Amino acid sequence: MRFDGAADRAETERFLRAVDDLRHLAPSSSVCRRSSYRSLQSIREINLFPTDAIADLHAIASRMAAAGYGRECVQVYASVRKPTVDFALRRLGVEKLSIGDVQRLDWDALEAKIHRWIRTARAAVRGIFASECRLCFHIFHDLPLCTSTATATVADDAPFAEAIKGAAL
Repeated sequence: MRFDGAADRAETERFLRAVDDLRHLAPSSSVCRRSSYRSLQSIREINLFPTDAIADLHAIASRMAAAGYGRECVQVYASVRKPTVDFALRRLGVEKLSIGDVQRLDWDALEAKIHRWIRTARAAVRGIFASECRLCFHIFHDLPLCTSTATATVADDAPFAEAIKGAAL
């Protein structure tokens, strides 16, 4: 199924608004409470958004993928989710440092930061990244997102990878 240009733009705008509405929910949710991350001992996925909002996003993503705009859909999703993932990591106490900043630190300060990074990485994998992966699955499952290959589906985890790659690095 193909949409005309105006319908394509309308669907894209609707998807942008829906994802943008979700951006405002995350900072006030339990995802961003510092104590909820520090006590994680196993993988605990957190429901990030209401089920009806996820269903709406899935329907919009389905339409965009069917119209051949799967790649654009992934780009929009990632551009909106990246700041939320970064925000959650900042709430855990992660600060971005350049290589020069790290080299200027004395050993005791660097060792303390390394211990914090290890704890944060564990919490991020168990909570933030697991929850984001689950959200991506619910929105994009069984959708052909790559316009170059009709058989490509979300199995390659493109939306999830795009949303977290900066934070993971």
